Amino acid sequence: MAISPEVLGERIELAREAASKTQAELAAALGVDRTAISKITSGTRKISALELAALAKFLGRPLPWFLSDSPAPVVARRQAVVRDRPSTLAAELAAEDLAADVEQLRTFGVLPAAPHAGLVGTFNKIEDVEDASAAARAARKAAGFGTDALGPMADVLDDFGLYVTTVVAGEAVDGVMLPQEGFAVTVINADQSPGRRRFTAAHELGHYLFDDTYAAEAISGSTSDHERLVNAFAAEFLLPLDAVRSRWARQLDGESADLQRIREEAIWLSSTYRMSWSGILARLGGAGLLDDQQARALQPNPTLAELRSYGRQPEEDLCDGDLSAAVSRAALDAYRDGLIGSSRASEILRGAGSELPPPRDPGRNDFRADFYA
Repeated sequence: MAISPEVLGERIELAREAASKTQAELAAALGVDRTAISKITSGTRKISALELAALAKFLGRPLPWFLSDSPAPVVARRQAVVRDRPSTLAAELAAEDLAADVEQLRTFGVLPAAPHAGLVGTFNKIEDVEDASAAARAARKAAGFGTDALGPMADVLDDFGLYVTTVVAGEAVDGVMLPQEGFAVTVINADQSPGRRRFTAAHELGHYLFDDTYAAEAISGSTSDHERLVNAFAAEFLLPLDAVRSRWARQLDGESADLQRIREEAIWLSSTYRMSWSGILARLGGAGLLDDQQARALQPNPTLAELRSYGRQPEEDLCDGDLSAAVSRAALDAYRDGLIGSSRASEILRGAGSELPPPRDPGRNDFRADFYA
């Protein structure tokens, strides 16, 4: 469906802001006066196909993106948020891109439905922290995790039909979750610390499973009741209190544990469950295993030497440029089956497709590439 010149102008302006370019820079790239750019973005001057293609390349946006509007919930939030707008837009536009990629791959039949996507919307009575924690335990049980430590969060989210990528977004936003029909996408801010990135991913999973319309927030600054419940889900999902109590019973039961011994066990939990130090102290407090005075005394983050001595050095997770493994596999399958061309595959793979495997039918691939480059 064709969009109006006004909407196209808004899309161009959004892309310009997200790329942190001025109208003068945009005009120079197109070889037109700055006033022409102002007229284009206001919808009073038409833009040619060649100009739009050049503009898309300069701003680093897929050409089809300019020809469709953002989902309504994204538009509503975008109009209300102005803090650090370019960084916030970068995360939101990344979510739109990933949603379009997933939709295309699902249409081609190379990205099957996730095994646990049916859980979405089944938790319809989340009224307090215990409800939220019970939902996290139910999600873990459905996925077969029990109380074990979780692996890479992108793989975990894939199983629920929540597909993830990462962008560098300063301090404007921790994560974005955009639901679609039958799946959702999330973008995690790679500027966060490793533990916080994993917590953000679990938090966005909570929004998704609770069937929230749209989520884009700085989690640490949120005070709403609903956000506190989603945080409770995330904490229990990452580190169930049963796992904490079980470890404590095995390692410290019957001991008059001093602060050093408590710290050693807390470090083991932090490195094994790949949770931030502040998150671990909060979990210990929530389990009744740590009082406020002890928590304050334990506040300094573990050193690398402590991690190596009492736990293990956590692996990085959700780093800049990471992408859902399910989406990556689907993109490669689509390319090898001749459903998309090499440039489109590289676009979906966020530039990681420079060394693509050979297509199964090179002739068919070349033909389809003309349509899905």
